[in-house]
Amino acid sequence: MLCLLLGIHNLADPGGWLADRVGGKRVVGFGAIWWSLLHCSYPLGRGAAGMMAFRFLLGLGEGVNSQGYRALSRAGCGEERTRAVTLYLTGGPLGTIVALPLSTWIIASWGWRAVFYISSRPWVGVGCVLVLATADSAGDTQAHIRRGAELYNRAPISPRPEQKEYRGRD
Repeated sequence: MLCLLLGIHNLADPGGWLADRVGGKRVVGFGAIWWSLLHCSYPLGRGAAGMMAFRFLLGLGEGVNSQGYRALSRAGCGEERTRAVTLYLTGGPLGTIVALPLSTWIIASWGWRAVFYISSRPWVGVGCVLVLATADSAGDTQAHIRRGAELYNRAPISPRPEQKEYRGRD
């Protein structure tokens, strides 16, 4: 666990710097590809030193994952942003709930190495989509935020029709 945390710690700040330069979605996409490829090759590590090295390298891929919050916080405004961050934060616990019984079945059927091979493949695809199919550069994101702020500032300030104006105590 310590090796994983050291990897996460070593790449979290450089990942933020890189996200500012090339865009958060791309950084998270490359992190997903990196994590998936190392997760898939994890069974190749021999002995304690090999496993610790793979855990450290795996942590480097997870270190840029913190930039996912950043990319999602710039994705839109209001409910759209809240929904995206909620789905992002719910993915880990839901993945654990699904993975535990599924991993037990995979280990019983094909052995412990198969869990790593099977579980990492979908994330290579997700990473490729994030890297290739998104046009998220730092300039595009800033322009998107400026347009949203301008629209928000132009909106009239008035109570909604279903809200009653508060007049104090009667």
